[in-house]
Amino acid sequence: VRSQLGRGSCFSIALPLFLDVESYEHEYLPILDVNVMGLFILVVDDDNMILQGMRELLLGWGCEVLLAESETALLDELSAHDYPMADILISDYRLRNGHTGLEIAEAVQEHFSNKIPTLIISGDVDSKVQSKVKKAGYQWLEKPVQDDVLKQAISELAASG
Repeated sequence: VRSQLGRGSCFSIALPLFLDVESYEHEYLPILDVNVMGLFILVVDDDNMILQGMRELLLGWGCEVLLAESETALLDELSAHDYPMADILISDYRLRNGHTGLEIAEAVQEHFSNKIPTLIISGDVDSKVQSKVKKAGYQWLEKPVQDDVLKQAISELAASG
């Protein structure tokens, strides 16, 4: 800070010209080389704005996407058309009328008669909920989720399925 009475003040900061990325944790670095193109992803969330945001993001990564606001809507759509087996299911944990993403995952697996790699995303920070999700064998991410973290999780799920 430089200041002169009656003339004003000047504030400045000095920053390094480069960032030593080796000193930062890997999880905070952008995932630039992860490819999820061509994956068929089901997304269930009862918030239409979140669905549309996920749609734009996933389509931008080259994924095929089917969106639904509920288990009923998803199963109706899957039954009405000849969709291939999904590569990944992404669902919010808490849905309308007391339903959960765990119920969605079970219904989708029953529909396809196969285990579908599942990612449950939620703003619920209750450790019991997180334990239920992990015990069921699904991956958990807490909202809000950064794009690169989501992309990495999708890539890992696709590789495991």
